[in-house]
Amino acid sequence: MVASLAERLEAHRSRLSPAALRVVEFLVQHPAVAATAAAAEIAQKVGTSDATVVRAAQILGYTGLPELRRSLGEEWAVKQNPRETLRRRVALVDGDPGSVLDAVLADGIDLLAETRAIADHAVFLDAVASLAQARRVIVLGFGPPGALAEYMALNLSRIGKPARAETQSGFRLADGLAGLTGHDALLVLAPLRHFREIDVALDRARAVGAKTVLVSELLAEKLRGHVDQALVIANSRGRAAKESLALMAMLDAMLLGVSTSQPDESLSSWERINELRAALTGQDTDLPPVWRGETPTGASPRDK
Repeated sequence: MVASLAERLEAHRSRLSPAALRVVEFLVQHPAVAATAAAAEIAQKVGTSDATVVRAAQILGYTGLPELRRSLGEEWAVKQNPRETLRRRVALVDGDPGSVLDAVLADGIDLLAETRAIADHAVFLDAVASLAQARRVIVLGFGPPGALAEYMALNLSRIGKPARAETQSGFRLADGLAGLTGHDALLVLAPLRHFREIDVALDRARAVGAKTVLVSELLAEKLRGHVDQALVIANSRGRAAKESLALMAMLDAMLLGVSTSQPDESLSSWERINELRAALTGQDTDLPPVWRGETPTGASPRDK
């Protein structure tokens, strides 16, 4: 059985210098940072050097910080238990329903701020290009991310990008992956858990030459070499807010990015949808002025 980060700390405590000990104790106490931060970020928070951070990871038996992050991600994914997750979230608000809203909103703000801080804008732009240039996008998600896969596929279709969600596991997934081609893009939503289906889907995409994009809290480091782009969202463990918040924000950003890269197709698609809605309801459902590039009455151009 692989030792946890905390267990490795106790096993190697005597070998750690005071500075290295501060690094490891900080990572044990702040696992969300350990799972995503670069050596320079950790060094700045602890007040030491990048080299000390890397050396501390190696003393613990890791080849370096990337392996420490991968190991921590796998450890969390295995230990993820819905009952325990709910128990921890309830404990965060001390069982007080009156403090729930403030706790979730405060943690949500922190979660989004951290996601913004760790976002690699170059990788994000490449991911948007992968989706925009694909003839069709297949969005893969299981469990709760499956609902967001449906959301993403629907909204991609609404802006003129053919898309389909794949949320079934087992043999039903084989049916969905069989038609994958090199003209498609595969978008994988896997915040926490690493399912066998993800590996099969990525292998199939690689075999046919389809572009692959991953959005994850914990699996980006592990799967980075198996996808074209890996987008990291902040770790939600130990927070009142759930992982779906940062994932939804990243998906909305990608939708806006695709719309921005193909504005004519996106607006034309909405025009067709609104014409059909009007036919179905008997009422005008034309696009809001801001969608058409017009300035609403009484608004300044800066409000657009």
